[in-house]
Amino acid sequence: MEQFSLPGYSDGNLSFRGRMFAENIHADEESGCILRVRMFLTEDNRLVHSIVFSANQHKYSQTHILSRDGDLWLLDNGLERFTLSRDLLFILVKDASSKDDKDLNAALDSLMAVA
Repeated sequence: MEQFSLPGYSDGNLSFRGRMFAENIHADEESGCILRVRMFLTEDNRLVHSIVFSANQHKYSQTHILSRDGDLWLLDNGLERFTLSRDLLFILVKDASSKDDKDLNAALDSLMAVA
């Protein structure tokens, strides 16, 4: 497990110990836009979703903590809380991963069993 400090959580940083399990970077060379999406599993079995978007001299960061509540997932950015179904969580994880759907479903099922 490593120590992380991610920007964009409630106008500050979110610090936690864990491991990154998915990352994807989308770049548009023509416009200069870069989107980096990462997913982490914390040592206390929460998921962390991090998005960093940059274009020209502008940078936007958003970090969310996901915790399980029965069959639903709570998404918390420090200011607001949202509820996600497993299907919506799958979309978030898929965006951060290069795995195919079968491998991703197995990984998500494993994470849900732990959380």
